[in-house]
Amino acid sequence: MLGLLVVAQVLDERRIGTRRLGWLVGAVVGVVLGGLLQPHPFETVILPLEQLGDERARRAIANYVEWKPAGFDHPLTWLLIAMGLVALFAALGLRQGPDGSDGPRRWGVLLGAVGLVAMGMSAGRLLPLAVITLVPWVAMGLQGLRGLPLPSGGVPRVLASLGVLLGVVALVWSMSNPAYDLSRYPVTAIDWLAERGLVGSADVRVASHDYVGNYLDWRFEDRANTFVDDRPGTDALLDYAALQDLTDGWRDALGRAEPDVIVWETERPLTDELREPAWYDAGRFGEFTVFCRSSIADRCR
Repeated sequence: MLGLLVVAQVLDERRIGTRRLGWLVGAVVGVVLGGLLQPHPFETVILPLEQLGDERARRAIANYVEWKPAGFDHPLTWLLIAMGLVALFAALGLRQGPDGSDGPRRWGVLLGAVGLVAMGMSAGRLLPLAVITLVPWVAMGLQGLRGLPLPSGGVPRVLASLGVLLGVVALVWSMSNPAYDLSRYPVTAIDWLAERGLVGSADVRVASHDYVGNYLDWRFEDRANTFVDDRPGTDALLDYAALQDLTDGWRDALGRAEPDVIVWETERPLTDELREPAWYDAGRFGEFTVFCRSSIADRCR
């Protein structure tokens, strides 16, 4: 993202300054060091290129919650739109001159800001990244607001007081509520499985949805032993898509996953296909159904 900021400035100024070149080199070094320090070097850096560079993977990735648009009911979506408008204000040079007149047009900023807004709107996973990257251009746009007439009298004090009050309310609310919202995750089902030693174990493999895999990774760390999370390779990506939609080859995909336990959304078609004698239905837990391979059915009762 730092590289994007540098490229936008180079387009606008038609030159590469030594300082900006240093920023770009620093960004590259940071990516390299970050990749080297991961448990699996560069896997996270290279994975998006692998996923998006394969046509089959691009179709399959639509099944992943984090790669779907966040929608207009997500507060960050509206923040992104607001920040995009302020960045547009900066790109068009509105009121950026020293005398309050319009300044030069910054086409690099314009292209970058539009691209970031489009990127953030395309997938919930990319939304926070787009918001953070827009900050420098938003700051540039806010500079143009200095010459705007502001209310006089007691209005500024009232607005400032409201701002402080909202900040205090937000702080109290965040401190009085749980740090995580786990309402959409099968916590009850996982608790039930954990009591029986059927999750978070090297000898029990769990297949579930990508976001449930994330929860298992968070809860059990390297003991999660889950089929898929939001970092799949292309093969796992395609197998997960087949299981989600029950398309041709889903049985082979299930075989390759080699699960001992399946925690699946009850309304999904796969739950109607998991029957005895191969699978034991351990019951419903909220919106999820738990299945155990017949060989461990005694532990699932």
